[in-house]
Amino acid sequence: MQPIIDRILANNFADFEGMEIKGTIPIQEALANELITTYMNEFFAETASKKSTKEPSSYIQALKTLQPNRFEIAFEAGKAIISFELKR
Repeated sequence: MQPIIDRILANNFADFEGMEIKGTIPIQEALANELITTYMNEFFAETASKKSTKEPSSYIQALKTLQPNRFEIAFEAGKAIISFELKR
């Protein structure tokens, strides 16, 4: 399975022209806050140093080839609901 995933990522999802991805991810509010805090701390530390020593993963590089169509965060009953649509 990994060789198939590697080929898909290497081709930046080119085999899936016209593909749409829709999803919803329910997460606890505490986890959302932790993720946001971690991201913001890394972002500001990286900005302060003016350079990044991290190479983006092949997953991130491949995802950057997709176009965001919609992204929403809603909070319901103590959970953040993240809804998104991506298109190739």
